[in-house]
Amino acid sequence: MRTQQLILSLTAVTAMMLFTGCMKTYVSGVGEETYRLTRGPTYWEFHVDGDIQDVFNAAVAGCNDLDLRIYHKKADNVTGLIEGNFADMTDYAVNLYQVSSVGTRVRIHIGITAHQGRTEQLADAIVKNM
Repeated sequence: MRTQQLILSLTAVTAMMLFTGCMKTYVSGVGEETYRLTRGPTYWEFHVDGDIQDVFNAAVAGCNDLDLRIYHKKADNVTGLIEGNFADMTDYAVNLYQVSSVGTRVRIHIGITAHQGRTEQLADAIVKNM
């Protein structure tokens, strides 16, 4: 009986991860720079080399390159946040987290469903400005 419960639990967890997209990855790049987008439940994320201030400035420049409206931006030495919306009023947020002295995790939320195409465009613009 306990083995059946364990198998059922593992199956449920695996199914949930597949349905929410937690295991999906996508490799993209601009020029020689490549990055790996990993899908979370409501976001895409990737890691880049650089401290939080450099990545924050690149993210702001990337948003400006795409003519996105920014209505809130703030960064310290550990985290950063940029919030805004697209012309069709779809909200976006770029969260930055310092994961090491030389690495930053960039997490992009676009709309409710984490639109992949727009995420790729924004990620490409950020990496291009690094």
